Amino acid sequence: MDVTIILNKTDLFPKDEMDKYAAPWTKAGYDIVRTSVVSGEGMDTLKDLLKGNQTLLVGASGVGKSTVLNKLIHDLDLDTSAVSEATGRGVHTTTYTMLYPYHEGGFVADTPGVREFFPVLKAEFLKDHFPEFIEYAEECAFGDCMHLEDEGCGVREAAARDDIHPDRYISYKVLYASLLEGPKRGRLQTQGNMGPMNPMN
Repeated sequence: MDVTIILNKTDLFPKDEMDKYAAPWTKAGYDIVRTSVVSGEGMDTLKDLLKGNQTLLVGASGVGKSTVLNKLIHDLDLDTSAVSEATGRGVHTTTYTMLYPYHEGGFVADTPGVREFFPVLKAEFLKDHFPEFIEYAEECAFGDCMHLEDEGCGVREAAARDDIHPDRYISYKVLYASLLEGPKRGRLQTQGNMGPMNPMN
């Protein structure tokens, strides 16, 4: 499955803030597309990504998934809402997953906004879902290294010298701990210490 990260509403933030926010995923090797329905930035790139593919849009409430789809798909008129002034969070406008045909081939699934994130996998397999760990895991002293406080851990050492973005490593440790404890912890903060700025809200 190919993954592309969309940073939407770029018209609302300075480029240097967007660069900072994108840095962890850029360093991890993910494809990043910056978009704005207002300015039109990135919309042609999104159109090309949708052609002939089956695409699932996932993101927090208020990031603009429905607004983007209204722009990309002919005659689509999905409900949209602004971010709540009371909570600073997105308001749920999509309440169930819908599959829409794309006029240039393929389908697009619009999903309800994500308020909590809890991956369904065993903690020991989480490391396999951080592709930037692979290269440095070969330097670990032990083959079953979990990349936490292990001695001789190549991943931990790479994060310490910024070869792996520190926020991604923090995300890994937070997710690992949550998988050990189960889903009772509620909302997870998995973006490290990036602060309150969130260009997807």
